[in-house]
Amino acid sequence: MKEIPFDLIARYLSNQASDLEQDQLLDWVSQDILHQKIFHEFKEAWESQHVREDKYNAHLALKAVNEKIDAQNSNVHTLRIPLFKVAATITLLIACSITIRFIFKATPPSETMVTAITTTKTDTIYLEDGSRVILNKNSSLSYPKKFNSKVREVKLNGEAFFEVAHNSAKPFKVIGKHVTTQVLGTSFNIHTTKQYSTVTVISGRVKVFNDQREAILNIADQIKADSSNTFLITRIDTDEVTGWIDNSFSFKDSPLDIVVTQIANRFDLENNVDPESIKDCVITARFRNESLEDILKAISFSTGTQFQVHNKTINLLKGCE
Repeated sequence: MKEIPFDLIARYLSNQASDLEQDQLLDWVSQDILHQKIFHEFKEAWESQHVREDKYNAHLALKAVNEKIDAQNSNVHTLRIPLFKVAATITLLIACSITIRFIFKATPPSETMVTAITTTKTDTIYLEDGSRVILNKNSSLSYPKKFNSKVREVKLNGEAFFEVAHNSAKPFKVIGKHVTTQVLGTSFNIHTTKQYSTVTVISGRVKVFNDQREAILNIADQIKADSSNTFLITRIDTDEVTGWIDNSFSFKDSPLDIVVTQIANRFDLENNVDPESIKDCVITARFRNESLEDILKAISFSTGTQFQVHNKTINLLKGCE
C-alpha cells in the first residue's frame, strides 16, 4: 500500500483541494478497499470535530480509526496509523475549519461550499433549488449550500446525472475538466475523465462551452470534448448512457469493444481485452440487475466469443465468429 496522503485528505476535507489534487485523491481512494475505509474514517473524524473542535482528542481519534480498520479488515493486512501523523493531520483540519468559518462569516451564506465524494456506491444529492443529482461511483461534486442570486454553479469530477429545476432567471452551470455545461432546466448526464468529457442530453436543451468553442445540444445529442478543444457531436440511445443509474445496460448495434469497456467500468474490473480483436463485432441487448457471469454468458452466446474473469480482470479467450 502507498503511504497515506494525509495532507491531500486535509486539503480535500477543508474544500481547498485543486482539481488535480481531487483527481489524485480519488485515484488513491479507488485503488484499494482499505483506502476507502481509511478515507471515510478521517472524513467522519473531520465532520465530528468540525462542529466542536475544542473537544478533539488525538489519542481517542487514533484509537477509533485503528479499531474500526481492524474490525473491518480481519482478513486483510492491517495498517496501523502513527499517532503523530493523525494528530498533525487533524490539527491542520481544525485550523482549516476555524479559518473557513471565519471566511464564511465575512461572506454571504451562498458562498458556503459542500463537497460530496463517492467510492464504491452511487449517491443522490438534492440541491437547495430542488435540483437532483445522482453521483456515480468514484466521483465528486462541489456545490454551495445556497445558490447566489445570479447563477447556480457546481463543479463535477467523474460522472453524474442531473435533473435541474427550471429557473429562467438563474442559469445552472456544471464546471467540468474540459467544458462547462449550462442549462435553465433540463436533464442530462456528464462524464469527465482526465482525457475527455462527454455531455448527453436526456431532456430539454443544453449549452456546452469552453474558452474557445460552444455548442447547443438537443435531446439524445452527445458531445465529446477533450483538451485539444475538439467537439464531436453524435446522436445516441440515451439508455446506453444512463444505465448506471438503475444498474442496467442497453446496447443497440454497439461495438463489442465499447460494450466490454462499459461492463468492466461498471463492475470495477481491469479490461485486458484487445479492442482490435473484437471491434468488428456488434451486439444489441438489454440487461438489468444481471450478474456479471450471466451478462458475459449472454454476450458469448450471441457473438461466439469467450471471456474469463480472473483476479478482477476480464480476459478474452476466444474472439468473434
